[in-house]
Amino acid sequence: MKFLDARRLTGPSLMFDSPGTILDVSCTPEEARALLPVWSNNVARMLEALDWPAARMASREMTGGVSLAFSAPIDALYAASEINEWAWAASAFELGVCEEEPDFDETLETIRTSAAEEANIELMWLIDEATERGKTLLWDDDFVSVGLGRGSDTWPVREIPDAFDWERFHDVLIGVVTGTNGKTTTVRLAMHILRAAGRNVGFGLSEAVSQTRDREQLERFEETVVILLRNEDYSTLPVLDSHRVVRPKRTPDEAEKLFSRLGCGNHIHLSFLRSMFVTIFML
Repeated sequence: MKFLDARRLTGPSLMFDSPGTILDVSCTPEEARALLPVWSNNVARMLEALDWPAARMASREMTGGVSLAFSAPIDALYAASEINEWAWAASAFELGVCEEEPDFDETLETIRTSAAEEANIELMWLIDEATERGKTLLWDDDFVSVGLGRGSDTWPVREIPDAFDWERFHDVLIGVVTGTNGKTTTVRLAMHILRAAGRNVGFGLSEAVSQTRDREQLERFEETVVILLRNEDYSTLPVLDSHRVVRPKRTPDEAEKLFSRLGCGNHIHLSFLRSMFVTIFML
């Protein structure tokens, strides 16, 4: 067995729909099955010592290794990744992969300090309030925003106001184009047609939506945004919920997998040319 990486999951993923941390280990299927219960016990032990809430755990075996994940609050994901690294080291020692046992007490104090520095009570409050009120919220390490288009506002994650006029926050209409072939052309043609019709419209790529620059781009457009969704990028899901989705080409298995995860309101499987016009019609 070999440690590969431990990192944050900042949103929905193949593991679960919540934020968390994921550990990647190179190993055989037999080693993966032996590692899973030991890793789970070590994670649970550290979480209990830190007095963290119970976490959801998940695993996914792949060719050449296994991914092990557990859920965590978004203002504790770096600390959670440290827990995952420690859980791997402790598990590797128990399974005879390495000879050095990591110090539990020392690691506990280090993670406790890291978690205290990372904690953001105001951000967690804002997320709870936005969720309860049905408002779109986007965040990253530097900024957090509520709403989309002109119905949005953005603040540094450490400078969140104490009170809001929640009624002023709203979304813009978002159209999503996904599939195997024809996505970029469909998006660009849809964008130009909508602009020619007088709509204030912008477009973005799914892999960049989570970046601050593209969030600001989304916020500049008052009415409509068309997004190209690539590679089942689940990190975009919070933006896509309840909006329109068009897929130029996709096999039935791919479509079922993607749209069972999206939970969007309108799903249409079309040829490339037809999908462009349906994108316009739906928006």
